[in-house]
Amino acid sequence: MAYVYHAPTLTVDIVIFQLIGNVLHVLLVQRANEPFEGEWALPGVYNAAGDTTLEALEKRVLQAKIGLSLSDLAYVEQLYAFDAVGRDPRGHVISIAYLGLGYDLNLKSLSATQSPTFFPAAQLWDLAFDHEDIVPYARERLRRMVSLTTAARAMLSPVFTLSQL
Repeated sequence: MAYVYHAPTLTVDIVIFQLIGNVLHVLLVQRANEPFEGEWALPGVYNAAGDTTLEALEKRVLQAKIGLSLSDLAYVEQLYAFDAVGRDPRGHVISIAYLGLGYDLNLKSLSATQSPTFFPAAQLWDLAFDHEDIVPYARERLRRMVSLTTAARAMLSPVFTLSQL
């Protein structure tokens, strides 16, 4: 008997944090298509064809969904692979999530962007897919990074005080 292999689909999501008025904010987009049309979500891209690299997908997310380039972010790292079955109604989808940090990010309004908006990261409501699980995971990673690395500097102006840090 022949085994039928059903490969999961790959997505890339990016959690972008920025300080606004000394409050940690996360960037969300309002989905333009189903599933979850009109709901808020992390910027992400679906790679149904499986024909490109993670880096290319990351760049596509930034450009198409929020009008930024990779160089606009002061810090980016691969965060985690989220793979819970049922996290996407389209089928088994594995999301490679990235963590990005920036200072004074200027979002560009392009025809393809999906209302990119910064929201206080501690006051999020239900988000599309499993993104309400991804954001706290990223916040915890950022909290650990702040105590162990200089990554927090990526969210501060070039000149900052120790109390801001």
